[in-house]
Amino acid sequence: IAGTKFEHFESSGWQMQPSLRSVWHPASAQTLWGAVSSAVHTPSIGQLSVEINSWIDPNGAPPVLGSLRGSQAVDPERAVARELGYRWQPDARLALSASLSFTRYKNMITTELGSPQLKTSPFFYVEVPVTVINSGSGTVRAFELEADAQLTRAWRLRSTYSYVLPRAPLENSGLSDDPRHQFVVRSSIAIGARVDADLTLRHVSKLHLLGIDSYTGVDVRLAFKQIERFEIAIAGHDLLDAQHPEFADRLIDIPVTDVPRSLSLSAVWKPR
Repeated sequence: IAGTKFEHFESSGWQMQPSLRSVWHPASAQTLWGAVSSAVHTPSIGQLSVEINSWIDPNGAPPVLGSLRGSQAVDPERAVARELGYRWQPDARLALSASLSFTRYKNMITTELGSPQLKTSPFFYVEVPVTVINSGSGTVRAFELEADAQLTRAWRLRSTYSYVLPRAPLENSGLSDDPRHQFVVRSSIAIGARVDADLTLRHVSKLHLLGIDSYTGVDVRLAFKQIERFEIAIAGHDLLDAQHPEFADRLIDIPVTDVPRSLSLSAVWKPR
């Protein structure tokens, strides 16, 4: 199966993202697949036009100011991914799968340190310009394991584990700081005909370059279907911690926003 996607972006014009996928069934319960695909990531508004000044050494003689500037010359980041996967379904209640991927990145957006400049207004200080540019590249290798089991007529259990390994220079550049390990278990139980209970447990390992610690989270959801085609659900998110950080910006030094424990209520009506 071959195809491509065309997208037009105001900052970079038309971008083509082709893909090629092949599927083979060596036996009735087995599936082997492979894919090659290309993708682009366009620069954000901040990367194109950000202007941030921050004192590096306000008490120096003279003081030193860092000046981060976006650039309209920044091009989209590009990635080419190669994937191979296998799925085995020994019976209708159990499916096991494994996949490998190798992704090469180029034109990664990073920053370039310019020559310090002495400024005299409104007082004497040194400005260190930092410009957003395309200079990063590298590869990421990953594999994923997944199990999907229908333990009983009412209880379904799904779990996934993924491992991601960037290769130099990407792993040392600050451009890629994906968690090495992620593990997710989802349990779905139908309590009678009108109540569903979902429990999700996930663990995400540390982001070393960004200084984000590993965390474990639990989400719980109860859905009530007392009226036909109408569902009310209450859900609790990240219940183990009052709050925790999950990510930080790789280019702009801004305070990390913590993800708080939260509750949500939803109502869904499905027309015929």
